[in-house]
Amino acid sequence: MKVNERILNIIEDHESITQTLDQIVSALENNTPMPNFIPVLHDTLITDHLSKICEVLNARKHE
Repeated sequence: MKVNERILNIIEDHESITQTLDQIVSALENNTPMPNFIPVLHDTLITDHLSKICEVLNARKHE
């Protein structure tokens, strides 16, 4: 059975988002820097949102 490419993209994005959110949570819990690498996802809007979250949280940590 051939896997639909769109479904595969969603699965890949989900895994990348999960890993990035794990890194963000770890940074918040341990007061360490936010991830400096945000994966480029198939859904660029989510990539932009993850980047913005890290930027805002980093800025607030330095206030």
